[in-house]
Amino acid sequence: MLIYLNGDWLDPEDAKVSVLDRAFLFGDGVYETLRTYDRNIVAIWDHLDRLRNSANGLGIDVPDPSHLVKMIEKGVDEIGDDDVYIRIIVTRGNPPFTMKVERNVPNIVMLFERVSELRGKINYEEGVKVSLS
Repeated sequence: MLIYLNGDWLDPEDAKVSVLDRAFLFGDGVYETLRTYDRNIVAIWDHLDRLRNSANGLGIDVPDPSHLVKMIEKGVDEIGDDDVYIRIIVTRGNPPFTMKVERNVPNIVMLFERVSELRGKINYEEGVKVSLS
């Protein structure tokens, strides 16, 4: 797994977001999940438009989409796999601890993981059981 956090590329154990982040305290953030197939990022602009629209609805600033695309492409290259799970999380960040909602410098987090790691080898070999109710 590879993590992008506010401009830095980190191993998961080194990626830290404050417990005072409004996403942790109030659920104040948005996320979008993307996927690559054969290194092609599926519907990237649709995902980024939805992320931006959701964030704008909450008054959270999102970096320029072309910058995000560059970081996503770099993450996919760095993880070095054709099929990658990508989660983008944008939070309001760490403004002063009040109930007042303010614009602030957001935290931008991206997680990159090989799809094969998420599902696990045993799931491919033995399948999974599902229960519906």
